[in-house]
Amino acid sequence: MSASRLKVAYQGERGSYSHKAVHEFLGAGVSPVAHGTFSAVFESVIGSKADYALVPIENTLGGSIHDNYDLMLRNDLHIVGEYNLRVSHCLLALPGVSKETVKVVLSHPQALAQCTDYLKAHGYEPRVAYDTAGSAKLISEASKRERAKGGGAEGAGQQGPGGPGGQELKWDETAAIASDLAAAEYGLQVLERGIQDFSDNFTRFILLSREPLRPPAKIFAPPSLSVSTMDAAGGRKCEVSLKTSIVLLVSHQAGALFKTLAALALRDLSLTKIESRPVPAPLLHSIGLHRKSTEGSDGSSPGPARQISLGGDSQCPPGSGSGTPFTYMFPMDVLADAGDPNFQCALSNLREISPLVRVLGTFAFHEDSSSAPGSAAASEAGGPTSVGVEATRVMLRLRHPGVYTGGDGGTSGAATPLPGSPTGKGGGGKGTVSSEAASQVVVVGKKGNPLRVGIVGFGNFGKFLAEKFVSLGARVWSTSRSAKGNREAAIRLGCVDFFPEMNIRRLIEEAKVNVLVLCMSIMSFEQSVKQMMEDKGILQALETGKILVTEVLSVKEWPKKVLMKLLPSSTPIVCTHPMFGPESGRHGWGGLPFVFEVVRRPVGETAGDRNGAFGGSGDLCRHFLELFSSAGCRMIEMSAELHDAYAGRSQFVTHLTGRVLDRQRLTPTPIDTKGFQSLLHLVDNTVSDSFDLFFGLFHFNECAPAQLALFKEAFAEIATDIRKSAKRLRMAERKRDARPIEDGTPGDGVKTLKEAMEHDFSETTKAVVESGTVKVHALTKKLAAEGRQVISMAVGEPDFLPPPQVMEATKRAVDGGDVRYVASSGTLELRKEVAKYLKEKKGVEYVPDEIVVSNGAKQCVYQAVLALCGEGEEVVIPTPCWTSYPDIVKMSGATPVFLETPLSDGFTLRAAALRECLLSHPKAKCLILCNPSNPTGAVIPPEELRAIAAVLSEEAFEDLYVIADEIYEALCYDIPHLSFASIPGMRERTVTINGFSKGFAMTGFRLGYAAADLPVAKQMGKLQGQITSCASSIAQAAGVSALRDVPEKWLEDRRLEMQAKRERLLQGLKGAKGIETYKPAGAFYLLPDVGALLGKYTGGEKKRLISTSAEFCEALLEEEGVALVPGEAFQAPGTIRISYATSTEIIDACAQKLTAFAFRFCS
Repeated sequence: MSASRLKVAYQGERGSYSHKAVHEFLGAGVSPVAHGTFSAVFESVIGSKADYALVPIENTLGGSIHDNYDLMLRNDLHIVGEYNLRVSHCLLALPGVSKETVKVVLSHPQALAQCTDYLKAHGYEPRVAYDTAGSAKLISEASKRERAKGGGAEGAGQQGPGGPGGQELKWDETAAIASDLAAAEYGLQVLERGIQDFSDNFTRFILLSREPLRPPAKIFAPPSLSVSTMDAAGGRKCEVSLKTSIVLLVSHQAGALFKTLAALALRDLSLTKIESRPVPAPLLHSIGLHRKSTEGSDGSSPGPARQISLGGDSQCPPGSGSGTPFTYMFPMDVLADAGDPNFQCALSNLREISPLVRVLGTFAFHEDSSSAPGSAAASEAGGPTSVGVEATRVMLRLRHPGVYTGGDGGTSGAATPLPGSPTGKGGGGKGTVSSEAASQVVVVGKKGNPLRVGIVGFGNFGKFLAEKFVSLGARVWSTSRSAKGNREAAIRLGCVDFFPEMNIRRLIEEAKVNVLVLCMSIMSFEQSVKQMMEDKGILQALETGKILVTEVLSVKEWPKKVLMKLLPSSTPIVCTHPMFGPESGRHGWGGLPFVFEVVRRPVGETAGDRNGAFGGSGDLCRHFLELFSSAGCRMIEMSAELHDAYAGRSQFVTHLTGRVLDRQRLTPTPIDTKGFQSLLHLVDNTVSDSFDLFFGLFHFNECAPAQLALFKEAFAEIATDIRKSAKRLRMAERKRDARPIEDGTPGDGVKTLKEAMEHDFSETTKAVVESGTVKVHALTKKLAAEGRQVISMAVGEPDFLPPPQVMEATKRAVDGGDVRYVASSGTLELRKEVAKYLKEKKGVEYVPDEIVVSNGAKQCVYQAVLALCGEGEEVVIPTPCWTSYPDIVKMSGATPVFLETPLSDGFTLRAAALRECLLSHPKAKCLILCNPSNPTGAVIPPEELRAIAAVLSEEAFEDLYVIADEIYEALCYDIPHLSFASIPGMRERTVTINGFSKGFAMTGFRLGYAAADLPVAKQMGKLQGQITSCASSIAQAAGVSALRDVPEKWLEDRRLEMQAKRERLLQGLKGAKGIETYKPAGAFYLLPDVGALLGKYTGGEKKRLISTSAEFCEALLEEEGVALVPGEAFQAPGTIRISYATSTEIIDACAQKLTAFAFRFCS
């Protein structure tokens, strides 16, 4: 949210009564945000687009606004305040218009109905508009349009809303019924105020928040309030009355409503509201879906077994036990604090007799004579101020110090600062509260408990414990690394003081605590304890054995070991796990499980001194544990080891299941079962915790990894069972449909049975598509075999033979019997030569063990992806890309993420685009960098590669690996090649792929290699040992010769030949109609754009519509006998790939035929 003002959402136009309520209730210190519907208001708060919402809930004339009750039941928002707005209707018109000239009055139907007598008395014609403020806006804007046209306000305006017979309005004869705020908003004059027929017209608004907020128990009243209680300093101290809103369902059983009311009446709990209404069926389903809201509000723990039973015959619809299909809901307002034990008992009683109880919130009661019906004070501009209203404002100022300073914008007074504030004696700025004043006025706790507790780590859970400990009479101090907002929170919760910068020494020396409760996160726990023990003062204090150290993590064996290892042997230790949190324990801890193990007792105490469950009368452990037992917790004494064994099978599996389901984005449906509702409830409860907490449940519990493995095995077993059942079903169907064999000739039925038996392929195989280049090459060979003359520029294979030195080495290897198995990762001789080449030519050093020699570079890519990536991870692939990359990624279980590089930028990957892609794909594990590129021939400039490395060096991306496919590095023409691993900081994160097929024309040798940091190289070698074992020993001998014996001139001559062929192809396509080319800087590919020709018809006798580049290549092959690869194979539709690694004759012929083919296209 904004750091300057709180955002408060409301429904209606600016100037509406809801807008006015925001203005009066919260003042000028907030930013009102208008929305068209109540649903949008709720969504804005739930989605954190607004801090709060202010919505009407009932009106003295119109009754309850049931839509908003329904929305509260469907959404997890809490009532934290209320405000009674006097509705004073005003007659508004354009400046200069008088009451006597008005003929037509616009407004919302309800406002028109509330002013019926007034309209009749003046002879005004009512016309319906969509909103009160909207009618004022309509008049204002229509008048402005008329003036802009030069017609003035006197001319006939546009068609009036709801006008009988389609009559037009004259704006100088038209008025609106709306608030005086609407007049100010839209530049209108107020002709008359208070024109409603009944003066007792009030609307009660409720303030909604994403989290429950507790108003102070007492405030010092502003001067505008009339109060009698005076403190010693002459201040005006006021008790704050609290109200709690609940909604419950009542079973159709005799006396059910009487029992419900008796649960409140017998405890002297007063009702300020009760009504009955039938619940719409969709809402009833929604109530079941949002179990979290029910659990979090009333403290119950619903689960699959807790089903809503409304009584009566189970064969009838819900609620039909009395013969009616209706279910009734009872909204109630009770003058009580939801946390009060008396009210908690009432809630427990209500849950026994009611199928569903929902607490909507506890808030300060707006009770003041100025807001009573008929009060003149309430009608004055600026709105009434009551103790309840001011308490809500104080609560917001404490909650948002420095952000909300409201209460003065439209109110008649603001709360006086409490004495002792930092701004001066007895006074100061708004919202400033001293610890002394807060403890005296805001929080009232029990006395007599000697425990002095230090909370270390003041996050949500630390605050949750602090508030409860204070209410149980403990003296509480707190400390945390961050001071932002924590001091104010500590004071609000009743802590004696807060120490910033995790100052545990001040807790010990100044606060003299005898219990340290470690509430830091699970991820920082060990490091925090180590840092704590580096302080000699803390160490000496803990050595006395007079300070109990306890922790509250969700795993137990690991923190137990940490504390026993790092703390002095004399320090008493208790490991605890409160198995509840701020949501489930919000309204009491009664019956909630609390697991603990007394690891070490204080000096002098032994197990024989036990008094009850917790130890001797002087036992620090006992007194600390009594904080939980006295709050009604179900105390479970259990060893840390047994706790983790149970938690691995229960808590971790629960959180794991919830997060798995959350990734499926499950949402409620109209036909949900109770089981599905329970799953949604599970998702809500688990994903609300941080992922760090979930990771801690896994990483720090030795039992959790086994459970994760069992979870994955169970998924695989179920998937296998499903596939087997599907296969059996297919076979049964095909057997049923099979026809018998007649005259010894197999019929269709026999063929069908054979298909059923054979076609049972794996899901991995089904996900992989045939290589686009291989498919075109195969089709070309087939046509050639049929006698067709085909010119192929489809396959990336040099047209020249390998160097003679390579051919001779190959022969020597065969003649010398060098045809045996060698080391799986390659011969040592070849790996040494590769390491030497990379050091001397590419500027990056590797040892032979960091080189893996494979059957071609493609195998290296596959093994690199398989070693580094897995299920749930992503691999970024710049496109256009080599056709095999996406399917290699899929075979590893990972997901390819495509990052488009445009032709207009030479198909060059840019660092800025990569960074944006990685930010939107946090699951990315690898980047495949093909440089020079197949299929574009693009070469990434060295400066851009360094910029890419800079992006990958950012903290957010420091775990990302790069698979640098540099197989074409010997064929660069205009831009020098830079090996990515040679950039500082990139070697350890880069797998460099290279080989002998392109630069040395050794395609048939199938020889490639990968260079990687040793741990990665070992994993790749291990995989290769299980896939193909070693590459051909003959090919490896040839590879040694290629690197050792082939002169540089041979490679340079081949590079210049390819460069000349590139120029020849570009010149040949220079005049090709509709074909956009560019100048590739490397490799031997061109990827022209033929998008201008798509959507057109080919020429000649067989005209056909060409919609894709695949259809373009198919027609080109059929009509011209030229084989090219369509761009779809490279994730680049609308393009075609041309490989110019062929003879100049073929290049010329291809260019001519392609140009002629494109020329024949017509629109």
